[in-house]
Amino acid sequence: MNFSSLLERFLASHLFYRLRRGCCALTSAAVARRWLAGQSVRLASSDGQRALVMPGFTPLPPGAPLVDAFDAVLLPADAVLERHLRLSARITGENLLAALRLEVETVSPFPPEETRWGWKTLSCDGTQQHILLAIASAQHIQRHLEAQNRATSPAPEVWASIGTGYVILRGFGEARRAQAQRRSLQRTGALAALAVLLVCVLLLTPALSARQQTVAANRLVGALTQQAAPELKLREELTALHGLQESLHQHFDGQADLPALLDRLTAATPDTVWLARLEYTPDGLKLTGFADDAGAYLKILQAQNGFRNVRIPSSIVRDARTKKERFDIQLEFAS
Repeated sequence: MNFSSLLERFLASHLFYRLRRGCCALTSAAVARRWLAGQSVRLASSDGQRALVMPGFTPLPPGAPLVDAFDAVLLPADAVLERHLRLSARITGENLLAALRLEVETVSPFPPEETRWGWKTLSCDGTQQHILLAIASAQHIQRHLEAQNRATSPAPEVWASIGTGYVILRGFGEARRAQAQRRSLQRTGALAALAVLLVCVLLLTPALSARQQTVAANRLVGALTQQAAPELKLREELTALHGLQESLHQHFDGQADLPALLDRLTAATPDTVWLARLEYTPDGLKLTGFADDAGAYLKILQAQNGFRNVRIPSSIVRDARTKKERFDIQLEFAS
């Protein structure tokens, strides 16, 4: 189901009808209480004139100025036929007008081209609406206007008095007043929208100002960051070097003084000993080489201070080419 179908169903729904009636009632009450601008009407009857304000048919106080008032003529009661209808509240819009037009054509004693009519809703209880129809003859209306000297242009409105209220007959001068009323409401709505817009601007100005300041601050921070990029890079490198230094300090803290131990090992090694390989570990040294007497060299190392657990993990083998004993000696650093 597309949007157009949904909109048509909503416009034809009872909810839309009640919403429209509520808005019309609110507008009528606002105009009647002078909260919104209304269009004044000079109503002429056979016994004088009365001034009313539309919509609402509320009489103006005596002596009230009539600015841009519209003229209306009140038909005699004997020239108007009234008809009461009760229709479903779901019948609205064009469907309601069609139903009323059919009812008028059915009950009117006048020819269709001579029939003039109007209507208004008296009440609506949610399921049914009570509608009042006013029917009159165009010839009778014309004769009454001529008798009142009102058969001139622009044509006045034609009203019918039924009970305690009025019904406006369609097809005369009511369109001009309705158009003026719409323009007045549009101006009022435009002024109200402008006022709301100004209030929104006043409310949003601090937020917009703060946002602009934030954007400017972010741009400034970005520019300063770009300018300080080389310094930041050097700072990162310095931090990395400092971390490496700390790691090396932690690694070598508590270990033996290797240069001093190597000097001691060199002094303890006689000329008859030839070291082929020296392997360093954090705990000690592993010596591989040749000597005339490997056992004697082992005793020399065992007697040195700073070495402990001096041992030969494998057997001593005499090399056939050099005639020297090949040895592997392991020692640990004394704490």
